[in-house]
Amino acid sequence: MRALALFEWRLQTRRLLFGLAALGFAGMCALLAVTGHGPEGVLRNGPWNVAGMAGLLSLPALLVATVIVASAALRDADTGMAPLVHAAPLTRTSLLLGRFAGAMAVAVAVLALGYVVLAVLPLAVGGEEIGPFRPGAYLWAFGVIALPNLLIAGAALYGVAALTRSSLATYVTAIGLYLGYFGASLLMGSPMMAGSEPATGALLTRGAILDPFGVMAVYAQTRAWTPDVKSVEAVALTGPLLANRLLWLALAAAGLALVLARWRPDAAPRTQRRRARAEALPPTTAYAPVQPQVGSWPAFAASLRQGLRFVATSRPLWVLAIVWAYVAWEVLGVTDWAEYGTRQWPTTGLLLGQLRGVLLDVGALAVVYVGAEVAWRDRTTGMDALLDATAAPDGARFAARALTLVAAVAVLVAIAMAVAVGVQQAEGGAALEPLRHLAFAATTL
Repeated sequence: MRALALFEWRLQTRRLLFGLAALGFAGMCALLAVTGHGPEGVLRNGPWNVAGMAGLLSLPALLVATVIVASAALRDADTGMAPLVHAAPLTRTSLLLGRFAGAMAVAVAVLALGYVVLAVLPLAVGGEEIGPFRPGAYLWAFGVIALPNLLIAGAALYGVAALTRSSLATYVTAIGLYLGYFGASLLMGSPMMAGSEPATGALLTRGAILDPFGVMAVYAQTRAWTPDVKSVEAVALTGPLLANRLLWLALAAAGLALVLARWRPDAAPRTQRRRARAEALPPTTAYAPVQPQVGSWPAFAASLRQGLRFVATSRPLWVLAIVWAYVAWEVLGVTDWAEYGTRQWPTTGLLLGQLRGVLLDVGALAVVYVGAEVAWRDRTTGMDALLDATAAPDGARFAARALTLVAAVAVLVAIAMAVAVGVQQAEGGAALEPLRHLAFAATTL
């Protein structure tokens, strides 16, 4: 297992993707360190604020874990090396957990580089809101908040990738976790969500245990602290925070044990099983020569039909659509209250404006992940050589794939508008404004 983990480490740290992931995460840490985070009167590099930044950075760390663990879990199936690797004298435990350990070590290295930037940059910038350097605050936040959150997310994503052998299922799971955490945070009143109503009482107690990133547990322990105390006092790993960390790490370990019990190295991916069943069917019609259709339009139409069929029948994309509908409903649910307990009138402009920022983030993720799946789908199914040998123009297939991406984003926009209409009708809002909906769809796309 150790040798396999070291091989995974050497392989991934030499790839360009490792450098890009480290650079991107370090850039996010630098932006957060420069712009500041937390309430007024609290030192930017104080223990409480550092713990809050660790929770906030767990969301981009989820994306880092996605690209790293997906590469480790799906490499054999994508490269066709699975039969050779599985013929080696390796146990299932060594093969599965060795690669997981190596992938997690790479992800931890990316996070560690980012946290170095997060710790050093405030000292270089300076200012009245910067206090003395406390390395213990950053080590505590990294060990108690960031590292467990990375292991929890990595275990979930690695399990999905190993069992499904599908990059799309893994990416959609990552988006689902990302959006699901947004929705749950709004529902629980997490301090990470600017539009959420602060949680109190029993809701805060439940949130402190159920929040997988531990942010609510930190808030529950420190909600009575003054700004001066937050600037110097370290958060203790006791009470709900300790219970939260132990619970979610135990769930991650149980999930890995379940994956290990169900994972079969010789099981073919679903696309290969479908292809084998199709090839095993006896022919039902006599052979008849097919006249080739020359031109760009037939190739474009055929590629577009294939792409739209993929968008309409892909189960991971439907899961993403359901999660997005839930998040949109939760985001719009906070528009019926404002400061001092007042209510806002749910007009079309208010609801669509509330959705725009979140939808742009979701749309960007959907374009990245769906685009990668559509672009590499021919290679994944083994049809790339056959399609490259045809006389179909490359521009026609490229245009069809681009339009497929637009269709996928259009589905998300349509879901958002449908949810906005539902919330507006349920809350007894103003009359619908179709022209605003059309303008929203046009500008968002």
